[in-house]
Amino acid sequence: MNGLELAGREIKVGPVAPIAAENTGSQTQAPDGELDDGEGGGLNMSASSRAALMQKLAGRADVAPMPITSNLGSSNQIPLGVPSWGVATVTGSPSAVRQERSILLRNMFSPEDARADDEFERDMTQDVAEECQKYGRVQHIKVDKNSMGLVYLKFESVVAGAAALNGLNGRWFGGKMVAAEFVPEAQYNSKFGISD
Repeated sequence: MNGLELAGREIKVGPVAPIAAENTGSQTQAPDGELDDGEGGGLNMSASSRAALMQKLAGRADVAPMPITSNLGSSNQIPLGVPSWGVATVTGSPSAVRQERSILLRNMFSPEDARADDEFERDMTQDVAEECQKYGRVQHIKVDKNSMGLVYLKFESVVAGAAALNGLNGRWFGGKMVAAEFVPEAQYNSKFGISD
């Protein structure tokens, strides 16, 4: 979402690091009523105020802020539970989003790669299935080779879906950073004609 225009303003998105103190700095109000981002290239916000802002931007003020967890180990994974279905939205804390057993992986491949190889869909499905088995049993996989790198997954359990989302989001695959989000199960089932 970095560079996306929202309400006539460009959004700046970057990784979040754990913050030792709740309040890392102060925000100042510019004369024109806009927030001053200072010389550091971004607003100085605490993790909880950032989550609250993101929930408001997403229209999710009804969701109570939850503690932000991060597994920022060596792979720089940042969980992003996004309650969207094919529409980019700004969201708050991942733990404030209802977890699902169906997920969508974005940016898994480029359309050029998919068109260049007749066996691309089969090979990608096998690669994804092999990688995702460590999170739990996969019930369904669909590689949309006519997309901008979309792979749909449905796991046997919500726990497996959440583990896959946390494990795959922010990882690099084929030189691209993967973004993972939850997909409401009813919509997933409808899209692929699955009945459970």
